[in-house]
Amino acid sequence: MRVRALLAAACAASLLAVAGPAGAHGDDRGRHDDAETEVDGLEVKVRPAVARAGNPVHVKAKLDGDELVAAAKDDDDLEDDDDLDDDDDELEDDDELEDDDTDERAVTFTVDFGDGSVPESMTVEGDDDDDDGDDDDDDKRRGRGRGRGGKVVVHADHVYEADGDYEIVVTATPEGGRPVEATVTVHVGRGQARMEGADRVATALRISRDTFGDGEAGAVLLARADGFADALASATLALAEEAPVLLIPSDDVPDAVVEEIDRLLGGDGRVYLLGGEAAITPAVADELATLGHTIERIAGEDRVATSVAVTEFLIASGATIDEVVLADAATFPDALSAAAYAARVGAPVLLTDSDALSPEVAEVLTTLGTDTLVTVVGGTAAVSDAIVTELEDRDFTVQRLAGDDRYETSVEIAAHAHPVPAVIVIATGETFPDALAGGAYAGRLGAPLLLVGDDVPDELRDYLEANADRIQVVVVLGGDGAVPQDLVDQIRTLVGV
Repeated sequence: MRVRALLAAACAASLLAVAGPAGAHGDDRGRHDDAETEVDGLEVKVRPAVARAGNPVHVKAKLDGDELVAAAKDDDDLEDDDDLDDDDDELEDDDELEDDDTDERAVTFTVDFGDGSVPESMTVEGDDDDDDGDDDDDDKRRGRGRGRGGKVVVHADHVYEADGDYEIVVTATPEGGRPVEATVTVHVGRGQARMEGADRVATALRISRDTFGDGEAGAVLLARADGFADALASATLALAEEAPVLLIPSDDVPDAVVEEIDRLLGGDGRVYLLGGEAAITPAVADELATLGHTIERIAGEDRVATSVAVTEFLIASGATIDEVVLADAATFPDALSAAAYAARVGAPVLLTDSDALSPEVAEVLTTLGTDTLVTVVGGTAAVSDAIVTELEDRDFTVQRLAGDDRYETSVEIAAHAHPVPAVIVIATGETFPDALAGGAYAGRLGAPLLLVGDDVPDELRDYLEANADRIQVVVVLGGDGAVPQDLVDQIRTLVGV
């Protein structure tokens, strides 16, 4: 997939996208928190938020059907000025014709990339659905568009070769109607991007939109938004299935999540539910199945058994597994820190009781065999030395990555897996939701997931200073309430971003 190829190789210089005026820096120089804007029904999104310079920037523009209706009325009002004396039945007939014609109204899009290159122009019919439903691949190619359900969508790719700020101006002109214009500014160079939404559900959606284009996901993983247990093991599965991790209430699928699933998969994709029926109710599965999706639940009797079930799923799918990550089942921080690393190397995350190796974990390790490296994350209070001894007695090779607390442990994992990072991902270590969806995201970026609290720990400071000349981009998960901007500014100062 293009996103993985672009983001995993981030180095030299990076590109971030931000909605807003070019050149408006001040104290926010290098800060790029958004990659989308909406003006009068014209929605423009630029992705990814972080990519290598010299690689494509993808622009998606969508004009809402209401604007097509407005254009139709503007056009028809001019034509119908001489027909004001028609009777009521004729007026009603005209309204029906107007509604029928609206979806067929052509829209011309012009995309000016702001770097002196020739703007792209394309004209799309308001409704050009193919009966065979096979237009998705073509739609994603450069300069292609489609009309669906009263909306028209176009996609375009562009490459910026030099650092700087570039205004992408998209103009949509419905046939016979008024033009609508929206601007998104892209910044090429070092900087900060923040993946945030109004709440944990919206933040996961924001990460998904930044990662996957329309129809690009292989599946979708759904996890409970108010609990961490079942989703802790999801990052490796997400990369294996080319899937985002989306969060939902246990008994409902918000409309925004339904829309995102449809955008990612179309009408007949595969959705995995993480956890048992107490975590995500059967009603959720029924609702998604009604929408045409294939539903598969991956679950065990408890969080430990669910992590085993995810591992067994990966084994059954033919994944090559030569390492597993072992973390405490009772707490979330160590497993969250390890999620990006685990996803990157294709290692399942197995959860265990802290004092003794859980029997079902021992069983799946036996299935994998003693050639499998076991990476224990967290100190002896999280995963006891007795467990390490038991594994070594079983002829497994064991390594422990740990610090004095959750923050130091995240640095130890980062230093082990990413000694020379180009991108770092920052999340709060106080709560879990943002990092549940962000673990797979960081894994795709090839970036460490670093946890912070109220300040920058000394160990993190040392890691950042040692890599200041290499780190190009700081990605923050969640809003200011999760990771305050003044703390992010400290990190940016340390690395010179």
